[in-house]
Amino acid sequence: MKLKHHKRVAVTATTGMASTQLGFEATTLHHWSGILDGRYIIDQMKELYDHDDRFAAAKLRIQQTECLMIDEISMLSRKILELLESVCRHVRRNENMFGGIQVIVCGDFKQLPPVPNHRLQDDGCYCLESDVFKNAFVHHINLTKVIRQNEADLIKAVHELCDGSPSEETVALLKSLDRPLPDNTKITSLYGTNFDVNFINHEKLEDLAGEEFVFKAKDEGPQNLLASTNAAKTLVLKMGSPIILIRNISEGLFNGARGMVHSLKKDSPPVININGKIITIPTYKFDVFDMQKNKVLASRMQYPIMLAFAMTVHRAQGQTLQYVDVDCYSFFAAGQMGVAVGRVETKAEPLDDLSCCKTNTTTKLSSIVLPSTSDFIDDIPEDSDNENDDEIDLDLPTLQNPYEIQDFLLANENSSFLSVVSADFYTTPAFLSHVNFLYFKVNELTLNPFTKSTTQQWNSTYADLNTFLTSNEHSRSCQKLFKVHNLNKQQNKLSTKLMFWLFDKHVEMKAKNIVSSQLELMETREKQPVKHSSAGEAKIRYLAGACCNKISSRLRNSVLRKIGQTSKKSKIARTLDYKKNAMLKIFRIEESEAPHNSSMSEIENKQGASRGLTIVNDDVFNFFIKLNAVVQHNCTFEHFHIHAHKTFHFCRNSIDSDIELLDCWINLFGEIVDDNVEHEIFLVLIMELFKDITEHFVRIAFVDALKSFKASVPRKKKSSQK
Repeated sequence: MKLKHHKRVAVTATTGMASTQLGFEATTLHHWSGILDGRYIIDQMKELYDHDDRFAAAKLRIQQTECLMIDEISMLSRKILELLESVCRHVRRNENMFGGIQVIVCGDFKQLPPVPNHRLQDDGCYCLESDVFKNAFVHHINLTKVIRQNEADLIKAVHELCDGSPSEETVALLKSLDRPLPDNTKITSLYGTNFDVNFINHEKLEDLAGEEFVFKAKDEGPQNLLASTNAAKTLVLKMGSPIILIRNISEGLFNGARGMVHSLKKDSPPVININGKIITIPTYKFDVFDMQKNKVLASRMQYPIMLAFAMTVHRAQGQTLQYVDVDCYSFFAAGQMGVAVGRVETKAEPLDDLSCCKTNTTTKLSSIVLPSTSDFIDDIPEDSDNENDDEIDLDLPTLQNPYEIQDFLLANENSSFLSVVSADFYTTPAFLSHVNFLYFKVNELTLNPFTKSTTQQWNSTYADLNTFLTSNEHSRSCQKLFKVHNLNKQQNKLSTKLMFWLFDKHVEMKAKNIVSSQLELMETREKQPVKHSSAGEAKIRYLAGACCNKISSRLRNSVLRKIGQTSKKSKIARTLDYKKNAMLKIFRIEESEAPHNSSMSEIENKQGASRGLTIVNDDVFNFFIKLNAVVQHNCTFEHFHIHAHKTFHFCRNSIDSDIELLDCWINLFGEIVDDNVEHEIFLVLIMELFKDITEHFVRIAFVDALKSFKASVPRKKKSSQK
C-alpha cells in the first residue's frame, strides 16, 4: 500500500519487540500516537495535544497519516483502543471513526492477552470486546497460511497450545523436544514473568567472562511501588552481554530493540551496540503513576536497558528465534506456551550421540541447576601434600552406631559414590570406626534441639551440621578412612551422604521416642476430630492460598535483593530461594480449574477486579485441613490457661512432631527426579518451606484464637473515685 498507492502509511505494533521485526520504520503504537502508557483520560489527552509541545510530533503524525497498521492486536487492551480512537478524532477534527484514518489490524487473539494495569484503571480486556472494535472493523480476513513453520506436527502443536487443548500427539512432541541444544549457538530462554527473567539473566551473566559493572538506581518513593517498574534497582553489566531497551530513546531506537554492551567504564554511562549503531545510554526517569490520584507516587532514575539472555514471552511475541529454551512452570496466562513454541521455525535435530533421547521427562522441579552438596555447605578444604601422617592418624571420639549400614547401602545402591571402593570396604574396621565417629557428632549436634526444641535451635543445629562437614575434623577422618591427603569429590560425597543419613535416622528415632512419651502422658479421653463447617473450609482454602502467596512473595523479594551481590553465600542463597519459589508454583491452579463447591466461597467474596488471589489445588487444601486440625487442638482455652504465652511454641512443636502431617507435606511434591541436584538439598528446601508455610498459618490462627480467649476472660471493673 505504501509503495504501490503512495499512501502515508504508519506501521506500528503493540510492543517494541514486535515493531522491530516489521521494517518500514515501524514503531510502537503508543509512541506513534503519543498516548504513552495510557495514564491520562481522554479530556487530559485533548488538553496535552492542544497545548503541550511535547506532544507536537505525535500530533503531526496523526494528522499526516492516511493508513495506520497495527500488528499484534491481541495485546491491545479495550481501554487503549478506545483512547486511541478518541485521540485520532480529536487531533484530526474529524468525527469519523479514528478521525477518518484507514486502520488495518492483524494478530491472533488465541495468543497473548493484554497486560492489565489496575493502577492505570486498565483491566486488560481484549480490544475486540469494545464497541469501537465491533463498529470499526467490519471486514475480517482469516489468514490460514503459516509462514514461520512448515512442519505439520509443529504447526498443529502451536495451534493446539494456543487453543489450550493439546492432544496426546502434541504432548508427546513437546516431551521429545526436551533435549540438549547444540553448543555454541545463540539460545534465547523464554519465561512467563519478569521475576524469572531477572534471575536467569543474572545467573547467565555470572557465566560470562569479564569484569562486572554495577549501576545503582536513584529512587524516590516507596520501594514496594517501584518494584512494578521494569528498571532495575541494581543494573549489573559485563562487556559483550546482550541487552534490550525498555524505553524509547530516539528515532530508530525503540522499546524492545536488542543489542550488546559495547564498552563499560567506571563512573561513566554504558555504551551499547544496536545493529552496528554505537550509543551512549542516558538515564531515564521511570514513574509510578496513579491515575485515580492523578499524580506520580514514586520514581526511579536508571539506564533504560536490561539484560537479554532471557526474555518474557510477551517481549518475544512477533519474533522469529532460532533456538529457544522454554520454562513452562513460569507461565501464568493463556496462550503463553503456544507463543513460546511458535517462535521457532523448525524442530531441532537430535544430537549425534542420541543423548537427547535419554532425557527423563518425569522431572518436575529441574528448571534450574542447583549447586552440589559441596557448594551448598561451602568449599571442602584440601590439605597440602606435605600434611603430617601423624595428624591423619589422630584418634577421634566415637559412639557405637545403632543403625544398620546395610540400609544406607540399599538406599543408595544406584549412586555412583558407592563405587569408589569395593563392597568389602564397608565392613572394614576403618569404615565402621568412621561411621561411629560420625554418629558421635550426630548425637552431639542433636542434644540441644531435643532438650529445648525451637525453630531457632533447629536452624542453629543445621548450621552446625554444615560447619562440621566443612571442618578439618571431618576432613581428617575422611583422610584417615581413605588413606589419602587430598579427598576427591566422590570420597567426600560418600561421607557427606552418610552423615546426612545418620542425622535423619537419629532425628527420626528421637522424634518417635518423644511422640511415644507424649502419648503416654496424654489424658485418657480421646480427642474429638475437628469438624469444619462449609464456611470454615472456605476460610481454610482462602488462608492456604494467602500463606503460599505470602511465602512466595518473601522468596521473590529475597531473590531480587540478592541480585547484584557478588559473594558466594549470596549467590547460593539466591539460587535456593528461587528454587523454593519454583517449587511453590505447583501448588497453584487457575480459577477455571478450581472446584465448584462451597470451599471457594471465601475466595469469591474476597476476589478483586484483578482476580489475583492464589487458589491451591485439592491436595494442598487437604494438607491445610490437617494442619488446621493440629492447630485447633493446641490453641484451645485450656492451653492458653495452662501454657499462657508459651502456647504458640507448644503448637509449633506439635506441628513439627506430627509425622503424618509432615508425610502429607512431602507427598505434595511428588517424585523428585533431578540428577543435577543433591537429594538432601531438595529435602532441606522442602523442610524450609514446611516451616515457613506452617509458621505463617499458625500465626494467623493464633491471633484469632488469642482474641477469642481474651474476650472470654472476665475483666475487673474499675471503681470510680468519689
